[in-house]
Amino acid sequence: MKLKVKNLYFGYKKSFKVLKDITFSLKQGEIFTLLGPNGSGKSTLLKCINKLLKPQKGVVFIGDKNINELNEKELAREVSYLPQEHNSSFPYTVLDIVLMGRAPYIGLLSSPSKKDVMMAKKAIETVGMTDLINKPYTELSGGQKKLVLIARALAQDAEILLLDEPTNHLDFKNQYVILSRIKKLIKNRGLSAIMTLHDSNLAMIFSDKVAMLKNGKIIAYGPVEEVMNERNLKELYEMEIEIFNIENRMIVLPKLNTLTER
Repeated sequence: MKLKVKNLYFGYKKSFKVLKDITFSLKQGEIFTLLGPNGSGKSTLLKCINKLLKPQKGVVFIGDKNINELNEKELAREVSYLPQEHNSSFPYTVLDIVLMGRAPYIGLLSSPSKKDVMMAKKAIETVGMTDLINKPYTELSGGQKKLVLIARALAQDAEILLLDEPTNHLDFKNQYVILSRIKKLIKNRGLSAIMTLHDSNLAMIFSDKVAMLKNGKIIAYGPVEEVMNERNLKELYEMEIEIFNIENRMIVLPKLNTLTER
């Protein structure tokens, strides 16, 4: 296993648990999606895996290493993290922002090497932002900033990607373009990814496995073809769901005006 989360609990207060007994594993080359409504604990779980938050109970392993045994740089060489939002008040260029992903490999008083710059430029090219490489990050649109952050995560050259809403702020076309590129990179390089999504159709198309999170608990977990069904989606979103097979592609649609009362 590339990554394993076992019996993880997290809460901001003793009486309020955000995550409850979370257990799952991630294999090399696998794309694993956390699917669920707002407030279900998806982003919190990614932050626990990346040591931005400390679980009250449970453990996270990367290979055979407990993440608590890794320092900040060691963890950053194993795991790259794409946050939902990122703002900078200083007008760094796109290249500057992406080069920040190389920080785990650069000494405290050292400058980026030619290799670091090359990898940053390659990541920028991968997300289709080469023509804006010298543009200030502060002048970009929300969608463009998201693409730059994805490039920074790729430049970090970690084997595990944590992607929190990677399609947030992206238009319809770029949602599919970026997820397609991410999937191709993961499969070609033998990487692994955990991403959070709201869109069930994107999860169905681009995931190998899915965990459905509701009220801090995993209510369904496993391969996409086993988990993504009308019964599980109805329980997750508390509304009637229909799944259609259109030209060998499964499409998830809600039955309008059939919201289940709480």
